[in-house]
Amino acid sequence: MDNRFYQHSEKSTPINLGIAIVISFIIAILFAYVYNILILIIPIVYVNVFITGIFAAALGYTSKFISRLAKIRNSRHNLVLAALTGFSGFYFQWIAYAAFLNTNSLWFDAYISHFNFIYNPIGFLTAIIEFSKVGSWSMFDVTFRDFPLWIIWTIEAGMIIGFPIFIMIKHPIVPFSEQLDHWYPRYRLTYEFEKITMRIKFNEDLLSNPEATISALTYGAPGRYSEVIIYYLKDEQIQYLSVDNVLLEDRGSKKDIDHVVQLLKIDTTTAELLMKKYGNKKEFALNY
Repeated sequence: MDNRFYQHSEKSTPINLGIAIVISFIIAILFAYVYNILILIIPIVYVNVFITGIFAAALGYTSKFISRLAKIRNSRHNLVLAALTGFSGFYFQWIAYAAFLNTNSLWFDAYISHFNFIYNPIGFLTAIIEFSKVGSWSMFDVTFRDFPLWIIWTIEAGMIIGFPIFIMIKHPIVPFSEQLDHWYPRYRLTYEFEKITMRIKFNEDLLSNPEATISALTYGAPGRYSEVIIYYLKDEQIQYLSVDNVLLEDRGSKKDIDHVVQLLKIDTTTAELLMKKYGNKKEFALNY
């Protein structure tokens, strides 16, 4: 392990993880209820696929936010949280659907009345098997039953459970101060530097003298440049610096980011000097 770069401590208490799971569980109940209503009132296949994607992404970013809130730095615990959030969303959207089929009502009280499925998974599975025999999904006037319907449900389950896990895995590492018990805010320097081409030399120079190496960079070309990100926390002695190459495509609507340096440790004086010299913008916490 190179101690010149940030690495998570992998610390996480069972209490924090438990609280995070409970919060995710409650939010999944609400999201699943809304998801089921949208699926039922908009019976258009392509729209349904889009809604499922939005539902899955919402569960993913919710687990990401709750992980940050609970200060979970353990990667395995984060994956457990994401998986349980996705599974809860999938389970409860089925409960909401079963409630509608049994009561023909979309009201929340009908949904709650079927929460006995939470501690009765056998009854829950039996209900799903019955639904599969009758058929609950159609396209082009063809009602899907049995095996074809199970394939569709499996794809849906893969999206709802898989997206949160994928989002958590792809979630960039954010430094955490064990001393101050706080995540580092992220600041992006407003100056657009030249694209980094000679990476090996740049990295060597950056490790030797971060301030001088950044200052030696010229202004970047339009749509093709590098940007410097600093994770800065007041009262901490160690700050962190990242450098990305950026390529703007489709008239700036698409931003392709290539990481050059990730979370290099720098001292507070260097961080403050660069932030003052090139200007900076603090990013909203949910954006990273």
